[in-house]
Amino acid sequence: MKTKVGSVLPKRRRVKKKHECAVCYGKRVHMAKLPCGHRFCKPCTSRWTKQESSCPLCRAVVRSYQYRGKTINVEKKSQAQEMMVFETVVAATTEFLSSSAFQSQVRDDVAERKPGAELLATCIHRSLYILAEEENRENFNVVELQEAIVAIESIMELTL
Repeated sequence: MKTKVGSVLPKRRRVKKKHECAVCYGKRVHMAKLPCGHRFCKPCTSRWTKQESSCPLCRAVVRSYQYRGKTINVEKKSQAQEMMVFETVVAATTEFLSSSAFQSQVRDDVAERKPGAELLATCIHRSLYILAEEENRENFNVVELQEAIVAIESIMELTL
């Protein structure tokens, strides 16, 4: 029995009128314009840019938008979050390099499929390879780095 693709997949609602917001599908209230030219209602634009840094339609980068003739700069919420993630990865990588107990904990967490453990192991894995690059190697004990890389690679095998 053949099925039509259209009958299995839900239809994506299209914006029917020029004055409908493509985010909420409602009438655009207090229209805002993104740098790419797409327009959305102000509440949707505000909510969207607090969570995303791109246009909901074309994915162009959004650092600001126009509203009532004024330029509204988008708060870079992700900047603080990115810094926090970076600091966490640096701390975890440093701890992984210096503590066999932490290595065992990461291994156990990955084996038990604890939330976030695989992501943390992946970040540590990538960080160790960055530290092992020639221009960074002089700042670290090469033997410790190699041992840590072997340890994280055995942990990464648990994720396969």
